[in-house]
Amino acid sequence: MSHKDEFIGFVERSITEIPQDVKIMFEFLDDGELSDDLRLRTAGTLLYLLAPGDLIPDTFGLLGHIDDSLVMRMTMAFVVENCPERRDHYFERYPEVFDTLEADLNAAHGFFGDIYPWMESWMAKLNEVEFKGK
Repeated sequence: MSHKDEFIGFVERSITEIPQDVKIMFEFLDDGELSDDLRLRTAGTLLYLLAPGDLIPDTFGLLGHIDDSLVMRMTMAFVVENCPERRDHYFERYPEVFDTLEADLNAAHGFFGDIYPWMESWMAKLNEVEFKGK
């Protein structure tokens, strides 16, 4: 299977799971066992979803939701990687998302190639996002 086909599979699956991904983001925010930095990155991810000027604006229809889904999946991977003591909790609570998380991100990495590391470095700044001066 090509990187393009794997990425299309990720897109088809993840677009329908956006509401659940948002629910996971809010659960991360409420999880007192996560560090403040992880919760700030999660808050930045949610602000990114609301921002009209994200990488692919939502006015582009379905295409505009691909980046939203990818950003949330990248945040999920970052959180469970940096808080391994909570990994099992989230994998058990949301197996339909976390069981495919690594494959989803590998598909995106294969599809985007050299752009993917730039996306990861850009994601590292999500905890610094400001919204209306806050």
